[in-house]
Amino acid sequence: MTKGLAYGILLVFIAISLCLMAARPDWIADNNRFLRDFVNHEFINVLGITLAVTLASAAQIHLAFNRIEEQHRVRNALEKSRAQLRSNVYWLISLFALGVAVVTVKPIASMNATGEAFFNMTALGILLCHVLIMTALTQLVFAIEPEFFDDDPGNGT
Repeated sequence: MTKGLAYGILLVFIAISLCLMAARPDWIADNNRFLRDFVNHEFINVLGITLAVTLASAAQIHLAFNRIEEQHRVRNALEKSRAQLRSNVYWLISLFALGVAVVTVKPIASMNATGEAFFNMTALGILLCHVLIMTALTQLVFAIEPEFFDDDPGNGT
């Protein structure tokens, strides 16, 4: 998935969210039992689990980068990939903190269906961002190719 496609998905989500908040806020407010029961501690649980698993995966990717650079004896050859990995991890941590803020502020600040709809769609947007970042990290993992070193130079392969 390219950055353009990811940004396109986010823009479509925002447009749909704004349309729903304007036209039918009760569909995405706490009248919707799923959203009412999800955008609370359950939402934080989902974000926490995905964050923990993704951080462990990011650490493994970082170690794989180290091994690749050590095998080729080239320092900072994967700096662009490392920067992307670092950025994605910091975004995940920031989105987790934002999710905690959304769940904490929602009961205080949402006085009507439109307010509830705003916080519910913000939470779903955060979850969508998590999925897009995990997709980018998965693509990064699959881009790491295996390397085979042949000890026999006369093999011809």
